[in-house]
Amino acid sequence: MGRLLWGDQFWDGKRKEYATSVVGAGTMLIILFLANMCYIYGSHFDIGHRVNNLNVLAVDFDGGVIGRSLSAAYANLEGRTFPLLDFADEVEYPTVQDVRNAVCRGSYWAGIFVHQGASSRLSKALNGGPEAQTYESNSTITYIFNTARYAPIAWGNIGGSLETLIGASNTAYHVLNGSYAITNINVDDPAAMLAFTSAITSSSIDIMPTSQGTKVLYNTVTMFLPVLQQFFLLMTVNDIDSSYGLYGRLHLTRIGFM
Repeated sequence: MGRLLWGDQFWDGKRKEYATSVVGAGTMLIILFLANMCYIYGSHFDIGHRVNNLNVLAVDFDGGVIGRSLSAAYANLEGRTFPLLDFADEVEYPTVQDVRNAVCRGSYWAGIFVHQGASSRLSKALNGGPEAQTYESNSTITYIFNTARYAPIAWGNIGGSLETLIGASNTAYHVLNGSYAITNINVDDPAAMLAFTSAITSSSIDIMPTSQGTKVLYNTVTMFLPVLQQFFLLMTVNDIDSSYGLYGRLHLTRIGFM
């Protein structure tokens, strides 16, 4: 038999049961995938006000005014729209590698640390001379993150927030130490003046850079779920057709097209 029509005698007494099975299975799959998509896209709703659920490890290897500037800056930025900084003791994380490992294994979304001796180097730079010439403001506070974990969060919520934090730390430094620095700075040395005005700038370490960028769900589930839904729908319909023996009544060519 080449083809099987809906009005053929074969369907007598089976039409309602067959239609109910196909429509029911299709409806269940639509509801299932709709619920999944609602959950996935709903989890991104108002995400800017849930950034404080992202934890960041903070370690002060310096113990000086730059570390205090970081704490003061975070106190001003702390809130629902800013990542939560977990200040840990240097005893628990004695090296930069320990901070990196904590981020790499996923315990924290990022890590931020104050370089050892950063405050001392800045203090010497304010006096001018070779220390001012060689002073590097980006060797004060560094943050570590992992783009491979989830690029939109790493670049959007983590990287941007920590850049803001380090910029605010520079302002906090002038508030905390400005009076002392002004009375001790070598005003005749341009390098010393530059060290004072740009005392703290950011540097970062990306554990595993990716080329994905900040495309949210663009090349992940949004592309994959419709194909997956179609696969399960066809598999279900094929199973129902087999249970009714439809393929035994069709020509091989027509089965191949199906």
